[in-house]
Order: sequence, then structure tokens, then C-alpha cells
Amino acid sequence: MYAITESVKKWRQYLIGQHFTIITDHKSLNTLMAQTIQTPEQQKWTAKVQGYDFRIVYRHGKDNAVADALSRMDQETTHILLAVSSLIPQLIQELQIFYDTAEGKEVIQACTGTQQHPSLFSTGHGLLFFSHHIFVPVVKEFRKRIMTEFHASPFGSHSSFKPTLKRIAASFYWPKWTRDVHSFVQQCSVCQKSKYMPTKVQGLLQPLPIPEQVWEDISMDFITHLPMSIGNSVIWVICDRLTKYAHFLALLTHFTAQQLASRFSVEICRLHGLPKTIFFDRDLCLSAPSGNTCSRHKEPR
Repeated sequence: MYAITESVKKWRQYLIGQHFTIITDHKSLNTLMAQTIQTPEQQKWTAKVQGYDFRIVYRHGKDNAVADALSRMDQETTHILLAVSSLIPQLIQELQIFYDTAEGKEVIQACTGTQQHPSLFSTGHGLLFFSHHIFVPVVKEFRKRIMTEFHASPFGSHSSFKPTLKRIAASFYWPKWTRDVHSFVQQCSVCQKSKYMPTKVQGLLQPLPIPEQVWEDISMDFITHLPMSIGNSVIWVICDRLTKYAHFLALLTHFTAQQLASRFSVEICRLHGLPKTIFFDRDLCLSAPSGNTCSRHKEPR
């Protein structure tokens, strides 16, 4: 019925106002206009053919040879369509040829006879597999050719380390392959010439001014995660920027700003007085030329 409605819609300009005959091999459609319409599909399709003058004639399938031939394939074509072909990469064929040689058989024997992973190696289709991944030997630059194919080819499009690694890991494996792929991507000349750094430009260096007096401008830093010594695991380094004279103070693992201020007053201010500026590696400068103030200052790392 759907085929009838689509045919009438297609040839509407020739059928409207004319009497025509519809020949079908579905006997139930012979009484279409006389039967009771029950389903919504029948109601929709019969509404599309209303207004046309037509007659439905049933003809057996074997007698309707001309129309039936359009929906059937020739016997010779059937055999052609049953043939399935697939592409095999040239590199896979070369690996199959290599594993068929004496050198390749030695590689298979050495891998399958190892005591570390004897059950992970298997053979099939003329290849050696490691955990369902093709094992690539270190001969004939097979590994380099695979990395070039998955990174530098139009398929690889010079992507970064992780995408290249995932493509190779889907089909191939060899020892220390993560390190080899990372080194190959880092040494790619095209990537070094074309790609830009994704980080923000650091800008020009701003050197600190040279101090005029000793212990007026000092710098400080913390050395942490050291071996425990009498309950202390941190060294607080306080250095004079002019003379490079330094104090090394031992601290507990967990300390507070209040404890640091008290220790600074006893160890530094008692001997050298209160400094004008204090620099440390958090891009902060504490200065007190005329009072206790705090300002931002960029210090080169």
C-alpha cells in the first residue's frame, strides 16, 4: 500500500483526471477500497489516493515477470557481491614476512619462552601478539615507521604525545614504547617549527635593585621534606642580598606565621636590626622604608 501511494504521488501529473490500472502481487490490496479501514496507517494511505480514478488488479508473482525482475539480482551478480575484500597495510605484510624468516622465528621463540610473561605472548595470522597487540621487534626500523605513520602522516597530523600514544597503543606494543613515542614527538622537526608554546609569555626580566647597606635588603626561602633531625625537617634560609651572608634556622615540620615572626625577631632583628625589604620566591616584596607596608614585586625565579 505504501508503494502504491508513493507511485501515485510520483506520477500525479499524469494520473490525475485519468483512469488507470494498478497491477500488484498482493492479493489483499485487491479489495482495498471495499474493506473496513482499521489501522491509522491505512487511514493515512487511503486518504492520499482519494480523488483518483483507478482499479487494482491482482496478478500472481510468477506471471508478473517484468516487474518482478526489477527487484531481483542476476545470478552472476550474486556471486560477485558475495566476495568481501579488505585493505591490509603494507607494514603488516612486512611483519608477516619477517616472522616467517629464521630471524623472526628466533624472536618468537625468545618471547614465548620467557619466564616473565609466558602467557601474554601468542601467535596468529603470521604475527606475534602481546596481550592482543601486535608485537613489533627492534629490527628494520619497524618501530620508527609505526611512530612516523601515526604521528607525521596526514592521519596523525602531527598531534601531541597523548593522541599519538593512544593510536599506537590500540594495535601495537613493544618494550618501553611510551618512552620511545615521547622522544619521537619531542624530536619532530615539523612540530618544533610550526607549533607555539601554549603557556603565557613570561615577559622581560626585571632585576632587583642593588642594595646600598648590609642587612637592609634580605631574601628568604624554605628547604622542606628533609630527614628528621631532633624533631626538625625544615631549614629556613635568610640571606643578605649584598654580602650573601646567610642564616640557616631549623624549623619543625608544621609551623605558623606567628612562630616565624617570633623566630625572625630573635635570630635576625636582634643581630642586624629590622630590614627595609624582604624578598622570597612567592613574588612578594615586604618593604618598610617609612612604615609597615606591603607591595607586589616581580622577582626572577
